[in-house]
Amino acid sequence: QVYETRFRPEDKRHPEWLAYQADKVARGLASLEADLPAPVTPDATPNVGQIAVACMLGYLDLRFDGAWRASHRKLVDWLAAFETAVPAFDTTRPPAA
Repeated sequence: QVYETRFRPEDKRHPEWLAYQADKVARGLASLEADLPAPVTPDATPNVGQIAVACMLGYLDLRFDGAWRASHRKLVDWLAAFETAVPAFDTTRPPAA
């Protein structure tokens, strides 16, 4: 969606393609929520999978105003726990515009 709205004129956008991409994201979030990554504890180093999930959720917050949060409460809680256990994660967040 970001690519389509930034780089393609409206008459060249494909709603079916956008819906297909949005559905992939929705299925991925549902899958993650059904099988949450292991929680990160403050005394442990997060693994690459945990970091990747946190970054992906942060990207969705940045680009889509956190719309995913309304329907994925377990992932919201997981991310909050990650941010608590890894305070440095917050320092990577882009400044608010």
